[in-house]
Amino acid sequence: MKANDPPRQKSDGARTKLLEAGLSVIRRKGYSATGTDELCAAAGVTKGAFFHHFPTKEAFAVAAADYWSETTGGMFAAADYHRHADPLDRVLGYIDLRAALLDGPIEEITCLVGTMVQEAFASSAAIRAACEASICGHARELEADIAEAMQLYGVEGISPASLALHTQAVLQGSFILAKAKGDPDVARDSVAHLKRYVATLFPNKKRSLMSKMIFINLPVTDLTRSMAFYEAVGAPNNPQFTDETAACMVLSEAIHVMLLTHDKWRTFTSKAIPDAHQSAQVMLALSSDSKAGVTELVEKAVAAGGKADPMPTQDLGFMFGRSFEDPDGHIWETMWMDMSAVPPSP
Repeated sequence: MKANDPPRQKSDGARTKLLEAGLSVIRRKGYSATGTDELCAAAGVTKGAFFHHFPTKEAFAVAAADYWSETTGGMFAAADYHRHADPLDRVLGYIDLRAALLDGPIEEITCLVGTMVQEAFASSAAIRAACEASICGHARELEADIAEAMQLYGVEGISPASLALHTQAVLQGSFILAKAKGDPDVARDSVAHLKRYVATLFPNKKRSLMSKMIFINLPVTDLTRSMAFYEAVGAPNNPQFTDETAACMVLSEAIHVMLLTHDKWRTFTSKAIPDAHQSAQVMLALSSDSKAGVTELVEKAVAAGGKADPMPTQDLGFMFGRSFEDPDGHIWETMWMDMSAVPPSP
């Protein structure tokens, strides 16, 4: 079983063996080109066993569509994207999962019911209905998250049901393109476009994320030196909020570091300023896009006058972290994490 295949029921029964064989053979050859003899050979059962469970090939196809819905439905129901509190993150996480499943031979990444309905929609009402139930039933599982996201972000004029079906239209179309070109990359591109399109329907999502910003205030002994250090590690200066007593350094749209001279710091609090080289009260952490990026940032800090690794390096496989001190001794940790490999919570 490939990693992108749906989980299979554990059964030695002839019926289950035939259904599992059908999922593989029909996706590879198509419904019309798949014969009962080939299905029996792939399943390792007799032709008598086939007709014991399925009176016709059409009946087998209907049962295969139902079995496909059951097995894939279980996989999607257990997927990690359901853990997101934000419903839009769940929708986008679903699309990310569909993209991740596009890894392997074309016949193993495509959809059984999509394959069958393209061939049998006009010749078999029973197969068409079974495939429609599978595709639309899967879309309805996504519909609730879409509706919740629309309500949360004030999106109007779009039908959640229609958008859920649109995701399936893009996915099924991407499978056709992959077959036509003999290359799954075109399917990956289509799914990436789908994610971008869905994200544009929720412009308030970005505004919501940007509505809260964090300003980290740090006392420094030499403002010019500290400005040069933070610029070297990737935080340019914002002159709009900078004077001879303070400087605003921009780590991201949401994270700003305010460097304050000691005199400026004392205008905000009468508490003593500790020597960060000798004591520590706060450790600040920044995420990195890659494991290499962690070390790159530490090396930039050292080159700009900082100190490397005041904290032990962490390497847990799925997470990698290092740290550095700025010239005043303030500790920064930088870390990378592969969220797909994070061990599940107990």
